[in-house]
Amino acid sequence: MAFDLPIDDVTSYVEELLVQIGKVCTIDGVATKIMISDLQRAFSNIDENSKQAVVSKKIAVDKGSIINFADGTVGLAYTIPNDDIVSLSMKILMCNANVEILRYEEVFDEDPASSTFGDILNEGEISKGFVNGFIERLTAREKQYDVGLLHESVLRFISDISANIQMDDIVVFKKKKYRVIDIDEITEGLCVIQLASVRS
Repeated sequence: MAFDLPIDDVTSYVEELLVQIGKVCTIDGVATKIMISDLQRAFSNIDENSKQAVVSKKIAVDKGSIINFADGTVGLAYTIPNDDIVSLSMKILMCNANVEILRYEEVFDEDPASSTFGDILNEGEISKGFVNGFIERLTAREKQYDVGLLHESVLRFISDISANIQMDDIVVFKKKKYRVIDIDEITEGLCVIQLASVRS
């Protein structure tokens, strides 16, 4: 005996719930509403700063998508949304930092008529803007359980791949400078960056 599931009816019900009780946000710039809740279990700092979310199937969302909430809070789609026929569910990592990215650059004189043609006119750390992400302090405990962490790493920063952060960039967090010493872009849509202290 076969049963016809009323998928359209259930989908409409979920869409109506999202409209009525969903939280206003944008996902990659598209206005929508989503339902969020705390994770049932937290095993790490990342879990403690994450939310479970239900999203309309009409919204294009993927790992690394940026979620901006009406109250100014920013989150990153941390898992690829799971398709459960009538909606999408995912884990959102709530950003706890907005850091400045500095990059060492040299500006050359490119005027062939100039007596200083080819010389360096200016050099130093140039601001490449601010990036939202999740940052956590790395202690001996984290390093014990994660063999991929480098000895000199003191912070781990997770952001979306479009942040365009490069090796040896300087990340300014709480008025202190940290150097990018490792970038893991294996996770599609996200980059996991290890930061070392900058000695003055």
